[in-house]
Amino acid sequence: MAPGSGREPPIEVREADALVSVLPRTPGSTGTPFDIVAAAAAVCAPPGPLAMLGFAAGGLVAPLRGLGVDSRIIGVDRDLRHVRLFRRVASGWAGDLRLVEADAVDWVRRAGRGRLAAVIDDLSVEREGVVVKPEASRRSLPALLPRLLAPRGVVVVNLLPEPGCAWSTLEQAVLGGWRRGLVVEAIGWENRVLVAGARLPSARLAGRRLRRALADLASPLVGGIRLRTVTRP
Repeated sequence: MAPGSGREPPIEVREADALVSVLPRTPGSTGTPFDIVAAAAAVCAPPGPLAMLGFAAGGLVAPLRGLGVDSRIIGVDRDLRHVRLFRRVASGWAGDLRLVEADAVDWVRRAGRGRLAAVIDDLSVEREGVVVKPEASRRSLPALLPRLLAPRGVVVVNLLPEPGCAWSTLEQAVLGGWRRGLVVEAIGWENRVLVAGARLPSARLAGRRLRRALADLASPLVGGIRLRTVTRP
């Protein structure tokens, strides 16, 4: 936000070398790829509850609510130490929110089938001083998450680079059994966002919708994204 706008800057939560959460003080843009994650869920998923694996300080709630997503959000994290900060900042606008302290894979295995409009995988772990996706995001969750989704539901994954592992390998791993997905890249940011589902729009249509949503958020990323399709070999 430009100086003199009157809006307080968001609160940043960092772990190791990574920005794990950006918490705006009101619903709206984080100014980071978290805006893309939220916008992808908002424009690609049907109406309905969504789950957020890796809640951290709940920064994704602000752009979701800013885009008019008013359904229940289930935040799942085995470490809820940042929730006090979130509640202090966002209790007045967080809306219907349920927080669960649990391992993501354990929670997914216990959750009911076929009821969620979207599942967002924002999980991360520190490995040798670098923040990367956990093994579960590549090995366990891609097979488990589809059964949680309602018809037309989507999975949205915040992908992080991993030393020694090609992007194409990471993308195919999280794509899992889906036939196709959409990958969103943002100029100047190293992470990517992958959206998978049975009835995704084309990359061109999704791009138009995504840019419109980012414009509605007044996100600085609106002019610097590109989309492409990824398919299973």
